[in-house]
Amino acid sequence: MKLSMNRTGLKGVLFILAVLTVLSGIGYHFVKETSLAFVYIAIFYMPTPLYALSIHSLITKENKVLKYIDFSNLSLKKIITPILMFLTWAVIILILTYLLAQFFPEIFSNFITTNEELVLKIEELAGKDAASKANLPPSPLLMIPLALISSIIAGFTINLIFGFTEEILWRGYLWDELKELGLFKYSLLTGFIWGLWHAPLILQGYNYGNENLMLGAIAFIIFCMIFSFVFTIIKVRTESTILCGAFHGMFNAFAGIFIVMLVNGNPFIDGAIGLTSIISIIFIVLLFSYLYKIKFGTN
Repeated sequence: MKLSMNRTGLKGVLFILAVLTVLSGIGYHFVKETSLAFVYIAIFYMPTPLYALSIHSLITKENKVLKYIDFSNLSLKKIITPILMFLTWAVIILILTYLLAQFFPEIFSNFITTNEELVLKIEELAGKDAASKANLPPSPLLMIPLALISSIIAGFTINLIFGFTEEILWRGYLWDELKELGLFKYSLLTGFIWGLWHAPLILQGYNYGNENLMLGAIAFIIFCMIFSFVFTIIKVRTESTILCGAFHGMFNAFAGIFIVMLVNGNPFIDGAIGLTSIISIIFIVLLFSYLYKIKFGTN
């Protein structure tokens, strides 16, 4: 089915989003080297999809926000879906990370296995003071199951708020506007917009560092286009934007474990946004689209 060209509402929302994204990206330039960087992203950058939709709703006097904050149709069966998909992705990427590091150690990074290595990593990330004050577990590997549990809790609490401020647009408003394209085209197009939205941050060194900035922006757009299929499955299966936000929150919470637990990890290859994760994501897309009988097709 072809998309109607009479999409003034959609164009308006995306225009406001583009303006807010550019402005918040410029603002990030002035705080990125300070301790306020994370707070700035959480308050001023991440919620720009929600802000754009809210501003457009005020201008047009239409309800484009509250309709997606709906807890009435949630059930245990639906809630289990994002949790199961998250755990499956996590288990696959953990196993894949270990195996690839064993067979291709010159390319893929392995996990830290001793507290001596962990102390050095903490010093690298946060300084010697942080390392000296850290309460280390008997083995660094124990951090992984703890991270899984805490990520699920975070995904349905604090991270749900931040994840939903994005998902209200990607898997909320854009779903209603673009689903007539078909699941395949909707996933690719939404993923492209989602990835492009990150560009002002990535072009300033976020996620991939200050080297290969343009390559990082392109890589993340590709990542989001692939990752978008996971969220489409959750949306179709649960009909809930909130549960898409929960999955987003779980993923973001668990992504940090790779920053701490990998030895000299390369973000293009290792961790939550690297090649290893992309392979894991493709696997769960194939698995759960089959289990849930969701057909993407190309129409």
